[in-house]
Amino acid sequence: MAQALEQRELERNRASHKLQALSHRLVEVQETERRSIARELHDEIGQSLTVAELNLHAALENSSQAALTHRLEESIEAVGKVLEQVQDLSLNLRPSMLDDLGLESALRWYTNRQASLTGLRSRFRADALESASIR
Repeated sequence: MAQALEQRELERNRASHKLQALSHRLVEVQETERRSIARELHDEIGQSLTVAELNLHAALENSSQAALTHRLEESIEAVGKVLEQVQDLSLNLRPSMLDDLGLESALRWYTNRQASLTGLRSRFRADALESASIR
């Protein structure tokens, strides 16, 4: 009976380690997908909107009709808002500083950013993490 209990404990430990490894892998895959979506939003959609905005500005400068001028101004404003939204969305999905500066710096920046957007004060404190490797 003791041997059976010991065997079950070993199996439980193996299953637990396997689950941790799978969870770790899932987080990695999610982060890769978020990075890809954020890059696509910023690079592709952002570039297209920037080109549209520049074209609208050029049309506005060459325009002489008051009605056309008003419509172009509205279009420029709308494109500018969409561009800001795309940039915010890509930042919220996965800030590039996460790769460049690490988790602590990215969390500090994000906390300060959210606090300033809502008019709140924030204080960020990070304790050192224990080094752990999951295989």
